[in-house]
Amino acid sequence: WYGFFWAFVIFGYPQYALATKRLMDLEIEPQVALAFVFITIIPFIGPITQLGMWIWLVATPGTEGSNKFGPESQASVDARIYK
Repeated sequence: WYGFFWAFVIFGYPQYALATKRLMDLEIEPQVALAFVFITIIPFIGPITQLGMWIWLVATPGTEGSNKFGPESQASVDARIYK
């Protein structure tokens, strides 16, 4: 059990945190990020499905401007200026 706990602390929590921030940028409820963590438990299919979900998160453009989770960050506003 200790190995599972430390694997979650090292890999699961950062994965959950990153997925939550990205899903908020896409205006999707952050609870969906729990699927990213628990899908890994499914043997053989889990890692492949998880890889597909991460590719989808990276490739999907976020919403421009403010959304229901808060205002747009200043870094993204500055990046849009330099295009």
